[in-house]
Amino acid sequence: MLTWLKLAIMQCLCIRPNMGAGVGTFDGLGGDYDENTVKAFEKGLHMEARTRTFIGTLSKPNKVVSKKRAFGEESLDSSTFIWRKKITSGDQLKLTLEEAAEGMPTYGDLAQETGDFLAYKNQNAYVNYIKSPAIQVQGEMAQQRVNTSIMNIPASVRKAAVMYMAEQMEYEAIIALLYGASPSALNATSAGGLGVSLGPGASGIGAGNPLMGMHWYTTDTGFMTYTPTTLSTWNSTVNDGVNGIDAAASDSVTLAQLELIRAQLDTLKFQTGTLNGKEYKAVCLCDPQIPWRIRNLLGTQYQNAEKRGPDNPIFNVNFTIELDDILYVPVPSLLKFRPAYNAVTSYIDIGPGLTSDPRTYTNSETIGLMIYLGAGGLIEGYNGRVQIAKATAPFGPQDGLAIGARQKLAYVRNQWDSKDGRTAQSTCYSVAVAAFYEPGVGTNWA
Repeated sequence: MLTWLKLAIMQCLCIRPNMGAGVGTFDGLGGDYDENTVKAFEKGLHMEARTRTFIGTLSKPNKVVSKKRAFGEESLDSSTFIWRKKITSGDQLKLTLEEAAEGMPTYGDLAQETGDFLAYKNQNAYVNYIKSPAIQVQGEMAQQRVNTSIMNIPASVRKAAVMYMAEQMEYEAIIALLYGASPSALNATSAGGLGVSLGPGASGIGAGNPLMGMHWYTTDTGFMTYTPTTLSTWNSTVNDGVNGIDAAASDSVTLAQLELIRAQLDTLKFQTGTLNGKEYKAVCLCDPQIPWRIRNLLGTQYQNAEKRGPDNPIFNVNFTIELDDILYVPVPSLLKFRPAYNAVTSYIDIGPGLTSDPRTYTNSETIGLMIYLGAGGLIEGYNGRVQIAKATAPFGPQDGLAIGARQKLAYVRNQWDSKDGRTAQSTCYSVAVAAFYEPGVGTNWA
């Protein structure tokens, strides 16, 4: 009995943290850590990165299933604004929407008519590696000269790499909403992308080409609506519409226009979504200057329309405005993606576009965008969380060290195209874009 007790006590005293000697993945944090500890560090940074973007708030893991609403209208089970779909095999996965049955009924003793087969529309989700630059870490002696203010330089570099990925998630999502797919999917294969082709039909608009969203609004053109028959000319239609926006107060946003757009969302059968337990017709991702103008237009009414403090959904912004079942959210990143007319490509430039770094890009345009997002308007394909990668030169543990982040990720705007020889598209709309003259806070305010 005493021997057994003594052995048990010794086993307890010999318990040690499992540091996994030799692993070395997180040696910059003060020691060698085992694989599970490394995953815990990475998961924490990954979750922090997502919460810094509107993506983390508007998405959650979903099993995406389609269903039919009464009276033949297509509807969707998922109520989140951004659908996430994990892709574990290959670089794409097909989502399917079953169309409602159509045809006239048969009455009395007449023979029952033979109907058509059920038809389907599809939307592909994609995934591709997105990698941050490999950020170099100063050598050991150089670190000594700055470590009075930064105690752990490798750890700071590691966090900076993950925060880079958080920014990139948001940039990729914005480009997908405007151009149809994120650069990770839309770029040509020679540039590391997937070269996807957007739009209905067997070949769509052609591999690697942007396709503007199906619904745009400006003061001068009113609503511009894309149909499959205008596939080849739609981009230039939007391009011309943006070109028609004048630098005048008459082309700035007004409350009357917001009401007009809200009514149009009903006409389009926009799919409502749920956020923080409340149902919204749409979440409107706004150029950050526009909500200030809306608040000025509302005057004293904004106190009943604005969400502040603890009532504000977790968007990391100063305020949001709730008006007519739409939540208006300022998105600072949209300043980078203000559109401009392009006479050469026949589709609008959106700031840095597919080839420049938004972080260093300066956009001087005066057209602000409002992106109305309904349930499932954006699809996020992913495989795993943000991961840390490091490389060390063979001549030392610090000299030559570089740290980067990577994730398998891609975004696509949801359109439910037919790929069975038809050019049909779904009537379930979940993305619309409005463009207004927006010179900045206080300019042309009444």
